[in-house]
Amino acid sequence: MNVNRESHHILETFGVTHRRIYHIKTSETKIETQEENLQYQSLTSLFLNAFLPHGYPESVSSDYLQYQIWDSLQAFASSITGSICTHAVLKGVGVGDENASAIAATITWLLKDGVSMIGRIGFAWLQGTKLDSDCKKWRLFADALNDIAMFLDLVTAYFQNHFMFIICISGLMKSIVGVAGGCTRAALTQHQARKNNMADVSAKDGSQETLVNLVALMCSLVILPVVTKNMVLTWIVYVAMTSIHLIANYLAIKSVVMEIFNESRFEIYTTHYFNEGLKKRKFLTVSEVNQKENLFPANFIQNVQIKAGSSFTNIIHKRRCEEVEKFLKIYDTCDYLLRVSRITSSKTVIYITFSPKCTTLTYIEAFYQACFVKHLLEHPHFPAVDKESETHLEVASREYTSKTFKDFTQSLEAMKFNTNAVAFNIDSWQAEW
Repeated sequence: MNVNRESHHILETFGVTHRRIYHIKTSETKIETQEENLQYQSLTSLFLNAFLPHGYPESVSSDYLQYQIWDSLQAFASSITGSICTHAVLKGVGVGDENASAIAATITWLLKDGVSMIGRIGFAWLQGTKLDSDCKKWRLFADALNDIAMFLDLVTAYFQNHFMFIICISGLMKSIVGVAGGCTRAALTQHQARKNNMADVSAKDGSQETLVNLVALMCSLVILPVVTKNMVLTWIVYVAMTSIHLIANYLAIKSVVMEIFNESRFEIYTTHYFNEGLKKRKFLTVSEVNQKENLFPANFIQNVQIKAGSSFTNIIHKRRCEEVEKFLKIYDTCDYLLRVSRITSSKTVIYITFSPKCTTLTYIEAFYQACFVKHLLEHPHFPAVDKESETHLEVASREYTSKTFKDFTQSLEAMKFNTNAVAFNIDSWQAEW
């Protein structure tokens, strides 16, 4: 509002589509209104309003546009590849072959669907709890697996005697893709929605994907009659579209900048904090942490593993009563227990048990201590402690945590990380002591 002695000028906006100015002059009885409708000034504006969330760009995350551009490109490439593979599958079940049996084709299709259903249930059961914590990795995994499934669809032309087996394996892979892709898309949509508008963001994402698929469909109608007559050309198009699909997917996921921590991003931040944060007061930004995050599966065999939400049985394993009493005193002011278990000289497991009273800040503190233990074990030149003694590691790490955790949380606030929620992989065991 601009104010002077003779008049008031009030600017009113409705998102980015309407702007209205009120001129209130003391010398006049009537209020003058100047209105600008920016919504339909061009076809571009109409298009943007149809396919972007209401209130864009304020209503979505800053990485929204870049992600959606790459996501649309990968969807286009995947749709073209899917059309070619659909032709191969339909040809394999006997479409166009007068000697083919309709009942045989139906049974093959039903078996494929049955295997897919079992795959969806099994994958959701085995991996469902991990999809939130590593949604970026699982999204990339899903798209890569989808390309492998479509590769199997194409090779059915060379293995007609094993068509049913190959098509069932392909269906199984696509069922996993459906679960992993759908769940991780929901997590990404939740990240993008900034005005409690998750449904709108999801709906507009669906509209964008439908438009892309429609364009891809029209392109497929043009290229399919040409490509499918020549297997060499078919494979050239498959390789080209698959390459675009994978590269665009990687760039789409890499563009996502999440403010909440999963274990990977938290370890990246804490490692830098231990090395440079305390002394040099240099902290990683949200964007820097996300850029450093590895999007590919890490080594399954890790020297130091963190198992959060563990049973109290793991905490007291091979310890006498007096040792447990001393251990509990270390954490008498905490809502978590952290046990360091040296399995071998090169392998260590860190067990964390939480109290029912724990909060998000408790999770962050526990993982902060666990990451410090991991840092001690993996960096021999860090402050000297007896790394062979489980008790010494527990005491030293707890003392370090109590001294530095407040400073650590202040650094998170300064770097604008979201500490109201975390995406750590935590099991359901809890204990009261």
